[in-house]
Amino acid sequence: IHSKYMVSNKCCYWLKKEPSYRFEKESGLSPLVGTMATDSSMRKNSYIKNGCNTYEKRPMSTPIAFWTESDIWEYIKKYNVKISKIYEMGYERTGCMYCLFGSHLENPNRLELIKKSHPKIYDYFLNTLGMKDFCDENKIRY
Repeated sequence: IHSKYMVSNKCCYWLKKEPSYRFEKESGLSPLVGTMATDSSMRKNSYIKNGCNTYEKRPMSTPIAFWTESDIWEYIKKYNVKISKIYEMGYERTGCMYCLFGSHLENPNRLELIKKSHPKIYDYFLNTLGMKDFCDENKIRY
């Protein structure tokens, strides 16, 4: 609460949600989203309320909402689905590379993975953007 850093959830809105909403409005298309109910309590509650398809406010389909992570890996192996090489680098999820939400709980955390897989981006984040102090003050390993 008392920090010299301005932190909010607005980056998720402006970098992910707003462009998606704008595309939907401009194209008239509705999204097919690969989220799972196990990802968060908000997604779980949405799945319980709507199932895989919702038609309220924002029509959307989440066809794998009831899948688990092991279901996804089983499907990938069974059907020989090509996946991003990022998973071979130790990443379990893809998302905003610089998001530190929950990183103090992860082992290894996002920054530790980026240090190995994307050293130039790691250096830019810590040194050019000046995030070393933030990480130190918030006990985030890097």
